[in-house]
Amino acid sequence: MVGDLTSAFDFASPPDFSWPSLPDTSGYVEAGDVECDTLPDTVVPTQQTTPVQEAGTRISRAVDYVFDVSDEGVATDGTFSFTIDVTGALGAPFVLFDLLHLDTKNPRNYAVEGGKSITDKVAVVSGDDKYSFILMGPNGFVRQFDGLTAENANRITTTYNKDEEKLGFEIAGGDAAQFTITDNAYKLFEDSQFADNKFEVVTKPSGNWYDVTIAAKDGSLSR
Repeated sequence: MVGDLTSAFDFASPPDFSWPSLPDTSGYVEAGDVECDTLPDTVVPTQQTTPVQEAGTRISRAVDYVFDVSDEGVATDGTFSFTIDVTGALGAPFVLFDLLHLDTKNPRNYAVEGGKSITDKVAVVSGDDKYSFILMGPNGFVRQFDGLTAENANRITTTYNKDEEKLGFEIAGGDAAQFTITDNAYKLFEDSQFADNKFEVVTKPSGNWYDVTIAAKDGSLSR
């Protein structure tokens, strides 16, 4: 699934129409030859250090992907079921990995048209008392599902309101006070337990990027 890359450019209202002043490069080759002949060889440092990511947020063009992903957990027949709902205009590819069996189970691939949805059931390996799946989509989209294979009445649903730039989370079927919500990266809210069964996160301050984990305190469920 590919695009023509035109969405990477703002043709309608670019911020600056002016042409930049470019340097004269006619002497670059001669200068490079002199440097190669006269400067000492590069010395590799004996004490190496790990590069550090530059702080802050880089401005980028918005991409018109809008997804909702929901799941039903593990059913009595030992299958994990989930639904990918592409509510935006752009279709998208997704791939699902079984994190507990990366060496033996092939990833599952999906292509979903804009405005459509797809539901799939994945068999949990017989004998496993827990499951761990990760669904990856375009532009950094990730959903991870972890839990116990024993029947669990609790459900965690996630919704995204594009117009209001908000994420919504809801705990269904259990005691919301037994769940915690954690901001893993963008400091959009203070980590806490659920006060009631619903929680909203405004994502506008981070350019609608987010990294959030909701987990049961007893370790039985995490999203």
